[in-house]
Amino acid sequence: MSLSLSPLIRFGTSTWTYEGWQGQVYKREYAKSSFTRECLGEYCQYQYEGEPLFRTVGNDATFYRPPTANQLRHYLTQIPEDFQMCFKVFYRGTTLGPRRGELLNVEWSDVDMQRREFTLRHTKNGENRTVPMPPEVYRVFTELWQERRLDTQRVFLYKGMPVRDVKTAFDKACKRAGVMNLRLHDLRHTASTNLRRAGVDATTAMKIVGHKSERMHRRYNTVEPEDLRRAVSQLAAYHANTVITPERLAAGTENVSACISNARP
Repeated sequence: MSLSLSPLIRFGTSTWTYEGWQGQVYKREYAKSSFTRECLGEYCQYQYEGEPLFRTVGNDATFYRPPTANQLRHYLTQIPEDFQMCFKVFYRGTTLGPRRGELLNVEWSDVDMQRREFTLRHTKNGENRTVPMPPEVYRVFTELWQERRLDTQRVFLYKGMPVRDVKTAFDKACKRAGVMNLRLHDLRHTASTNLRRAGVDATTAMKIVGHKSERMHRRYNTVEPEDLRRAVSQLAAYHANTVITPERLAAGTENVSACISNARP
């Protein structure tokens, strides 16, 4: 195989974290705990006929949660300047944030495919909760509906039997993707955070996620430095586009210019 190809063509794999490549792509020895974090540099240096073979790679980890600024900086310290990394689009289905037991107990009688919603009946607080389906979730339910069994009402099956737990499968998926220290329950925190960032009011978000108190909902929200910077930018834009008149000031109100009248706070 000749590597004299157009610079627009790049060879790469869907991930660099496959431990089975040790002894082939990876000649160095890595501690098991640091393999996925430290082997990217050697992946980029792997050569075929005296030239680097891989000039791009996929990042599976971003399917589960967006990369942090620190993670991106760590990647940059290991890859060459002309190397490209492809990130999987973060799975927005986690925006719903159902508890594991609530979701695994869903039956087809709880699913309304026409209205694109499903009802959680085995909830922690004992109250039924109807949740609309985002497009990604609707596609999953459509596939499950097409393959459903007629001898059971349960939606989530494995080898014909209701799924009781997904911890083992989830842990294996995270390991294949190179995701460290992620629990299934963490996706509820992701859901609460994403709903806030999307501008969903707290009352509606609590109804979707299943929180009874604002105190609990606040605990599940994560505020990152990026959120603070965004807030300051929004405040600066508000000040720049807000006109304070003596009349409005005396009345305790202000007149917001038309150019931001449709802006979301």
